Amino acid sequence: MSYIENPGSNYDELIWYLTTNYDEVEGEDFYRYIFPNNQKTGEYNTDKNHWKANAVYLYHDEDNSEKTYRRRIMLDDTWEEDFENYIYDNHHTLCSGLSYRGKANTLLNARELNAIIIDLDSVSLNELKNLIDSFDNTPGYFGAIPRPTFLVTSGTGIHIYYVLDQPVDLFPYLKQQFKELKYGLTYKAWNPTITSKDEVVQYQSIAQGFRMVGSINPKYGENLHVRAFQVGDRVSVDYLNSYVKEEQRVDLDKLFTPSKMTLEEARLQYPDWFERRILKGENLPKRWQINRAVYDWWKKQSLDIVGGHRYWYLYLLGVYAVKCGISKEEFSEDCWGKYPELKRKPNGTDIFKPEDVESAIESYDPCNFMYSIIEIERKSGLRIERNRRNYRKQKEHIKFMNAVRDNVSYPEGGWQNKQGAPTKEKEVRVFIKEASKKK
Repeated sequence: MSYIENPGSNYDELIWYLTTNYDEVEGEDFYRYIFPNNQKTGEYNTDKNHWKANAVYLYHDEDNSEKTYRRRIMLDDTWEEDFENYIYDNHHTLCSGLSYRGKANTLLNARELNAIIIDLDSVSLNELKNLIDSFDNTPGYFGAIPRPTFLVTSGTGIHIYYVLDQPVDLFPYLKQQFKELKYGLTYKAWNPTITSKDEVVQYQSIAQGFRMVGSINPKYGENLHVRAFQVGDRVSVDYLNSYVKEEQRVDLDKLFTPSKMTLEEARLQYPDWFERRILKGENLPKRWQINRAVYDWWKKQSLDIVGGHRYWYLYLLGVYAVKCGISKEEFSEDCWGKYPELKRKPNGTDIFKPEDVESAIESYDPCNFMYSIIEIERKSGLRIERNRRNYRKQKEHIKFMNAVRDNVSYPEGGWQNKQGAPTKEKEVRVFIKEASKKK
């Protein structure tokens, strides 16, 4: 929620203070600094087996009213021209701190982490000074925050950029660790009444996109450009680790160890995995699809959402859409259906606009099925009741519920599917047998 009464004059004060004390960085140079390894046009290969990591950004296409956002790869040799054509003065642009394989900026395609970005809302000149005074304090000291690389002004808030000294390969186990690190840094930076007027901390994923430097934030006028100021150097992961709890730190020494098992051995030992990952080419972990009643339940939770969580309510509606197998088209329709209700919710001077809905729709990502209840609570500000066991231990509760199932719900045993779900296990074994004969 924005507690800034006069966003225009507040923005001018922030710009005056940052301009007086730090060097401003133009948008084109800003992104070259964060993404120094973007490929050139001739190096980019359409063969996905040879894709390398590049930044991907979203921009508003004024010539296509049906599609508000378009994706574009940030290529090194065309960036100067692309910045002028697609970013500068554009009202709707988004870019995260990640590099991706291919053009889809989903967490599944995320290959490298270049920067951790924290969004600090409701910042006046007093909060900005408090934030800067907290830089470089000894880790563990109250209010201590690691010194970032950039501070970026965007309306009533500040974006804090920690640009890593080396891009980090985002193996699956590291994505979770960096998410916890960002949560820890967000908790440190977002100090209610000291560094922000907003008392509700808002947690975001490492793949969250932010308004791009050089673009315009139309919520507060046509001349409010997003501007960047360099306040520090690149940072190491160890440096960031020193400011958060041990359980939120990233362990880069725990290197990824490839399996020594051959593909032929994997076919025999894990036929289900072989079917999904090799025959079908599925990259996501195996998962259960949740009943759509859960999705419908979340739609009703909009009544309890406060103004500062309007975007995250729609974002999490997309999470439940993925969990429940709801198409992006239906999810999109539901988002627009909720827009009038969310727009009416008070949030200081921060107006909930159509582009906020469009941004939430673009966040629809197959990887989001891995969201936990704790993460959903963090982002929504709501408390979600867990399934109760009525003080029984898990083992006792399972026995009790099995007894209810067998004697009350299905006394004839109709719940059992004795045939099992059809798989391609037989085909896999035949394939292995035939392949072995050819040797």
